[in-house]
Amino acid sequence: MDLLERMRSPWGESVFVHISWDLFWASLVGGLLFLLAHGGYMLFSQHRKRNADEVNRLEAERAGLPARILRHGFVARVFHWVMAFSMLVLLFTAFLPIIGVRFAWVQWHWMAGILLTASILFHIVHATFFLDFWSIWVGPKDIPEFKAEMLREIGKEDEPGPRPGKYPLSNRLYHLAVVVAGLGAYLVLGRGGQTSGEPPMVRIDTVHVRDTAAVPAPSPASPRATNPPPRERVAAPPAAAPGYITVNAEPYGELYIDGVDVGPTPVVRYAVPAGVHTIKVVREGYKSIVEKVQVDAGNTVPKRYTLLPGG
Repeated sequence: MDLLERMRSPWGESVFVHISWDLFWASLVGGLLFLLAHGGYMLFSQHRKRNADEVNRLEAERAGLPARILRHGFVARVFHWVMAFSMLVLLFTAFLPIIGVRFAWVQWHWMAGILLTASILFHIVHATFFLDFWSIWVGPKDIPEFKAEMLREIGKEDEPGPRPGKYPLSNRLYHLAVVVAGLGAYLVLGRGGQTSGEPPMVRIDTVHVRDTAAVPAPSPASPRATNPPPRERVAAPPAAAPGYITVNAEPYGELYIDGVDVGPTPVVRYAVPAGVHTIKVVREGYKSIVEKVQVDAGNTVPKRYTLLPGG
């Protein structure tokens, strides 16, 4: 079972193109199991709820504290909402086209990816230089807290452990798991570079032709047609080998080759006769690109354009 599929672009880059639905269902089941386990932990954990006497005692000891303590500042809350929004957009634009919902998903997808990348970079800089960077990480110093946590889970609170700070050990372990999973997915899916062991990406253009010529049925009264005398078959000259044109554009546009609408970019290995051909890329709100290229038989001419606003 191939869980991941990669192909080679015309520029020799290794491109991730497909992920098995078996892996999707496995991740979905894993996520549901995690929710059930987390919900059970919050419901049945023995030390999560304090009795009324303990709550009154703690409030009396800390009478100077405000009624509400700000746990996350405005910047942290904005970061989390932006990250959640961008991730939801990435998920919807990835799966809605698969189930048949047609819309301009590519533009929304890459914009959400840029937004998520920018928010992550901001979070790294903000946490490194403006917050206590090491307060979220797990290390040997957390062994006493982990031991006390396990003792409290089995109802033995005779040996009090260190009080957690802003981030309890369970939160930090979850944070570490997300970091490891994200880096692992990037290393598995995002590796690029030159490769020769993967199949090339191809584009298959399908043309639907409707036959409009009506063939009359033979009249029953007409005489039987006689077969014409056999003719000598003459071998047709061998067809010249075609060449290929590959075009990519950022952002994507509609591609015309010799005036024929080929479709939206990217277009990979579009077959044309050997010779000079005209490439045109258009997109509403952007300047069109027109270029003539020489295509030799059996060769591929790769072109990559950047569309500029205007037009």
